This record gives sequence, C-alpha cells and structure tokens, in this order.
Amino acid sequence: MRDTLVVGTAGHIDHGKTSLIKDLTGIDADRLDDEKRRGITIELGFAYMRLNAHQLISFVDVPGHERFVKSMLAGAMGMDVVMLVVAADEGFKPQTYEHLNILSHLNVKKGIVVLTKCDLVTREDIDFKKVEINEILQDTFLELSPIVEYSTKDENCKKTLIEVLETYMSNIDREATHASSRLSVDRVFSVKGYGTVVTGTLIEGKIGVGEVIKHYPSLRDIRVKGIQVHNENVDEATFGQRVALNLAVDKDTVERGDVLSSSDQIPETQIIDVRLKTDSGIESPIKHWQRLRLYHGTREILCRIAIKDQLSIEGNTELVVQLRLESPLYCKINDPIIIRNFSPVITLGGGRIVNTLARKHVLSDFDSSVDDEVLKILENTQQPFEMKDEIYHNLPFTIDQCMSAFEHLIINGELVKMSGTTYASSKWWLMVENRFMTILIEFHKENALRAGMDRETLRSRLNHDLRQLNISKGDYTAIVSKLSRENKIELSGQLIKNPKHEVKYSAREKSILDRQITQVTKNDLKPTAISELIIQSDPKKLQEELLYHLINREILVKISEEAVLSKKAYSMCKKYLVDHFEKHEFLTVAEFRDLLDISRKASVELLEHFDRENVTKRIENTRILIK
Repeated sequence: MRDTLVVGTAGHIDHGKTSLIKDLTGIDADRLDDEKRRGITIELGFAYMRLNAHQLISFVDVPGHERFVKSMLAGAMGMDVVMLVVAADEGFKPQTYEHLNILSHLNVKKGIVVLTKCDLVTREDIDFKKVEINEILQDTFLELSPIVEYSTKDENCKKTLIEVLETYMSNIDREATHASSRLSVDRVFSVKGYGTVVTGTLIEGKIGVGEVIKHYPSLRDIRVKGIQVHNENVDEATFGQRVALNLAVDKDTVERGDVLSSSDQIPETQIIDVRLKTDSGIESPIKHWQRLRLYHGTREILCRIAIKDQLSIEGNTELVVQLRLESPLYCKINDPIIIRNFSPVITLGGGRIVNTLARKHVLSDFDSSVDDEVLKILENTQQPFEMKDEIYHNLPFTIDQCMSAFEHLIINGELVKMSGTTYASSKWWLMVENRFMTILIEFHKENALRAGMDRETLRSRLNHDLRQLNISKGDYTAIVSKLSRENKIELSGQLIKNPKHEVKYSAREKSILDRQITQVTKNDLKPTAISELIIQSDPKKLQEELLYHLINREILVKISEEAVLSKKAYSMCKKYLVDHFEKHEFLTVAEFRDLLDISRKASVELLEHFDRENVTKRIENTRILIK
C-alpha cells in the first residue's frame, strides 16, 4: 500500500524554493558546501514531512538556475504534485516559464502555485500578482490549481499549504498496479560499511529486500541488500516513493540515468519515434538533422532529429518525429521526453515516445492506444500465450488498463481463446488455421481412400510450412482441440479428417470392396489371409489401398500383418474370450480353438493379437485376462 506523496518544486532561481521546503520540514535540502556558500541550489535536494504515523510527503527540491535544468529534469521524473514557486516581488521569470513548459511535457497533472515572499509586498501587489498568474496559467495543467500565499514569517501560511497537500495525499493511487518495477537513478554514492547506494523515485511497481533486479545498460542482475525511505529501513518500497537502494554491486557500475527494473524485457534502442510538441517561445525553427539533447527519466542523450517531408519545425507545433540517438536508451511506449538545443542549451519542446524500436525512414504517424500496444506485444510473441502479468512488463500502463484492453481485444476479435487460459492473436490463428486446413484438404485429394491424416505427420508438415512459428507439441494440441470444438475437423484415434471430405467410389473400386468384404464375411470367425484378398485380375496397389481403407474405417480389423477379420466377427471372438474368463482363470490355445471352432494356427494368431492389445497376457502355455 502506497503512503507517500512525491512533491517537487519548480520555479526561477532565488524565488525561495529551498527556504519553503526548509520551513515546511525543518530540513535544509541544500546539502553541498558549494550550495551553502553560493546560496543557490545546484543539485537535487530531498526532504520529507510526516502527516501522521502512516502518511509521508516526500519533497524533491530542484535547481532554479538555467545552468542546472538538467538536474531539474532528473528530479521532475516521478512527481505526483509540483509546487510552482513564484516570488510575490518578482512574478514569473524566464526559468518559471521554462519549468512550466517542462512539467507540461513530462505529463505532470497536479500542482499548486506557491506565492512566496508575501511579507515583502503589499496586499495590492499580492492581488495583482494572483490575477497575473491566473492569466499566464490559462490553458496549462495548472489552470485550476490553487494559489497559496506564503511567508516563512507567518505560521498560518504553512498550515494552509499543508492542508492543500493533504487533499492531494487523499487522492493518490495507492496500489502498485504495474506488473514490474522501474526506477531511474538520480544519485549514486558509497556508504562506509554498506557499499553502493542509489536513489530515485520508484515510478512503477514494487521492490523488496533480497530481490534481484536488472540493471540497464549493463544487463547485470543485482541483488537489493537493503531499502530506505527517508532514512527509515523498510522491507519493501512501493511506486511513488523516494527510495534509497543498497545494492550488491560496485559503485562504478551504476550512474545517474541508469534504469533498475524487475523486468528483463526493456528493449535497448537507438531510434525512437516521438510525438513532439514544440514550445511556442522558441527563437528559431528546429531543423531537420539538427543535433539535440534528449532527456528521458534521469538520463541525457545526444541525438539527431529526423523530420518527415519538411525541413524544419516552427514553435507551437505538434507532430511525430524520429530521434536517432548517439547512445542506447532503455524506455517504454508513452514515456515522456524533453528535447533541448545542443548549444546554447535551451528547452525546445517535449512529448512522449510512440515507438521504442523504430526503423530508419519508417515513421509511426499514429497515436497508439492501450489496446494497440497490448495487441502489438501479444502479436510479437508469434505463439499462443498464457494470461500472466509478466506479458505486460514492457508496457507503461497499469495491469488494470492492460487487462481491460485484453478484454476489448477479445470482444473485437483481435484475440482468440485456444484452451483454458491460453490465447493467441487472431492474426496468428488465421495463419495457422488456413495452413492446417490446406494441408488436410491436399492430403484428402491425394489420398481419397484414406480415413484421415496421421496427427503427427500433419504437425510435421505444419511446422515445415510455418517454420518461423516453431509450433510446440502443446500449442499443436491446443490447435487440434480448438478446430475439433469448432467442428472443422474430426478426430479418430491418431487420425484427423476434414468433415467435408466424402469418399466417392468408382464402379471398379466398389466392385473390389464388395468382393473383399464378402470374402472376409464368408470366413466368419476364421481370419482371412490378406494374400487371399489380392487377386491378379485387378491392380495390386488399388486392391491394397481399398483393403486398408476398409481397415481404417473399421469395417475390417487387422489382427496381424497377414490376416484380417470382419468387425462383427472380431467382436464375437472377443466376446467368447471374455465369457470364458467369467468362469475360468486361465485359457489355453486348445480351449480357445474349441470355443471358436477354428484351426490352431488361427487361434494362435488371434490370441497373439489380444496379447498385443493388452486384453490378455501369456503365462507359459496359458493366458489370463487383463481387461
């Protein structure tokens, strides 16, 4: 259960962000000597405040100076609420606007405008600034956000701001609804006696002590030795919390910008498609193939922008572009990004990733929905799949969102149920079903007298024709089961038949069949030698095919390589056998011969058949009944 609200600051330098946090929490978020000496925030600062025994507000203090926007971006990842700090004596300044744009691109939804230094101005000045702020914030995510007047010299201001924060705390998502955890590292350091410690905001899932997580980009498995949430040891951290992880790895292995996750399925990419929104205030258009700085999570990467069918992008424009990265990135669909100019370093815009594994010159010109992305993941499996949360590890959506999308895909016919909890994409199923039925139809054409195709022979042909799918025995069983349920095939032992297949005999074939059946029936309980059924007046191959056709249709029963019986005679022989064992424990060849009134050779032939069928078992010169 989540019990932490992550609140970040934003705003121009020297508007009182760090002083505000210190007044709320009693913690000075400026921890570096250089910060204290110069009086400005250079690196991310952290503080916290307990609302009660169970609920905690975690503050991330970001730098306000334009030279440290990179650090501000790292701290903005994972914010639940932003406090946009505006000094009452100065109002909006350049960095206030830039931070506001950045937060909009990072998809921060909730915020508070904190009007600081109210003790330095008149009531009239405060009212004027509030009107001005409301005008500036129109059509932004902060449009309807409260404006809280603040002075570190007035305790009532503190009380009012805490009350507003408490309302946000009561409305946060409390359950970790992502299938896997994900944390972007913003600090790495060593602690004597403990080793490597990293910090960051857990933006997805949960992490527990003793868990082994994947480190990107090294792809190493790393054990979590300990977890702290604001200086308190915990057994488990939940999404939304600021956490410190004590890792069983050398400090040099991890750096800011790396990703830690319980998923091993986050792909490496160096080309991404991005739905980009440029800022309205940019001085020059962004040119095709311009070198830029990309910010994702806590990572900065240099890249080139590829713009389709035009040479540049003006300000206040939204479109899909391709970014060619100069180093690998580990990301997910819908992750927010920021782009800044290479030099001078100014923010140009931001947006979200629409394709993590893009290809050169092939641009994704659409917005993917949750349904689209879930279907894409499932189609990429190229095989049936069990319904498990792990399927969604590489998606940025909650489990509930993915499950809802899954249900939509079934209703819309994009997914089909194979058996039990096993499903497949309809695209995969149509490919397999069409090939399966084609193979079966072709078999019937070439073997018109055969009762059906051998099950394993058909599987072998299917895998040969669709070798890219590599259909397993389990998947093949599910395929056969589904086709049988839908009455598209008929099963008979190890044989598979198309129900629409009908055997039509020529006059000659019918004549041969009638002769064979008549001859076997005439011999009654006496087995008929196969050689007796093949005569010289008709083609030998045709006679053999028709004979095995009768055997496959169970009109005749093959009791050995040399002899057959009619189905009726075979049933009678078996009945005599079983009836004998109702009164006797053993059966000899002579007794069976007398029961059937046939030759000793024929009796031996039949008994050996029943032995092979596990009806009887031979013990020296007698038989006993098995079933």
